[in-house]
Amino acid sequence: MPKVLREEAKEQSKKGDKRVSNLLNAAADSIEAGDKNARAAIKGEKKTQKENASLQREAGWGDGLQSLGWFTIILMIGIALILVLIFIIKGKIRIPFISKLLPLGGGNASTS
Repeated sequence: MPKVLREEAKEQSKKGDKRVSNLLNAAADSIEAGDKNARAAIKGEKKTQKENASLQREAGWGDGLQSLGWFTIILMIGIALILVLIFIIKGKIRIPFISKLLPLGGGNASTS
């Protein structure tokens, strides 16, 4: 479009109508400037989208690792509690108020 406007401006200039020629050249300049700005904005938007995608990916990894860390901690605590319970039942660990309640624990539980 700017090319057509510039050609028309040359023709108007040859005809002697400088005012119309100047207006057509100004319109062509305006369109070209708008195109350059639009291209720059699109390029900036693409760059921003790539950065945002990268940040979201990093945040996703962080959230996943944090969740995995909490799961690991809870799993280890659960395993430790199960092992303690097994040792209490087998009688290898004696806790007075629990061992009395478990007849299998070898404690001093009365069966009367």
